[in-house]
Amino acid sequence: MAVASANLARLRELLGEPTASTLVYTPLDYVVASPQTHERFAISFMFLFGTIQDKSTGRQERIWVLLYPPRENNGPAELQFQSYDATSGTCNRFANENISTMMMEIAPAFKFKRGSRAKYESLAKYYFLEKLASQKGDVEELQVEMYISRGMLDGLKNACTEFKKQSETEMPFREPLSDSVTLLGDPDEAACSPRSEFSLVILTPKASRPVSSTRAMLHVTLFFAILMVVAI
Repeated sequence: MAVASANLARLRELLGEPTASTLVYTPLDYVVASPQTHERFAISFMFLFGTIQDKSTGRQERIWVLLYPPRENNGPAELQFQSYDATSGTCNRFANENISTMMMEIAPAFKFKRGSRAKYESLAKYYFLEKLASQKGDVEELQVEMYISRGMLDGLKNACTEFKKQSETEMPFREPLSDSVTLLGDPDEAACSPRSEFSLVILTPKASRPVSSTRAMLHVTLFFAILMVVAI
């Protein structure tokens, strides 16, 4: 949509070249999204971040990233990491925790050799802008542009640099898997199903991207296999 597209263009402008060109290395192919309605002030979809173990129960829970848009132009947008049980309606938030040290498994879209919350948050905001900019329809969820801080620019730059190095050392070039945009249904289904047709979500069409189709499917398949074991 218009506001998100303008915000995304502003982000690229602030990154400048050659840094902006490294956004092509962000693994949009791996992003798993699901609709959400339990947080009324947040964007209507959320991204799968990974799994965490509840210390009190020993249960493993799926962690999602939600975005709360700014209330005024160029205002701050809030990101929140949380688990959500659709059956009971309970929600556990991890806004004040060092999420990178708590995770048992991180989803491929956010997986770094050296993770940090700065990278995760910067990358998540970029993913949200990409997805919002690709949406069609009369409803524009991002009413005003979000503030792009120096910390977000630095975090995104570091994330892209790391993904670029991984691509150059580990993965050959390939074409995009799809040009379609898909949202998953039930959050539990999103995390547990091994079916490849909803294990990958393309947020925006790209030119040839330096990721391997075989490796992409292997990473995502392994991640969902782990989540299936967790669900059992």
